[in-house]
Amino acid sequence: MATTSMPRLQFDGRKLYEDAVAKGLDIPALVQRSGKSQRTVYRFITGDIQSTDTAQALARALGYSVSRYLIRSEVA
Repeated sequence: MATTSMPRLQFDGRKLYEDAVAKGLDIPALVQRSGKSQRTVYRFITGDIQSTDTAQALARALGYSVSRYLIRSEVA
């Protein structure tokens, strides 16, 4: 029986951070608006650990669709 790998989504944390700066927001403001921890936000922006849930929360905090930050998907 063959197994199918799910695509792994990757997001542009740098673009997200640039959007935040353009709106006058720093990391603490993103943390407050998104409801995510500072560590989670930092790790998302640096690309260390990214999840769709965090991407959605951060994009929503900035007033954008998560698709704005999607850069590619690849089979894990």
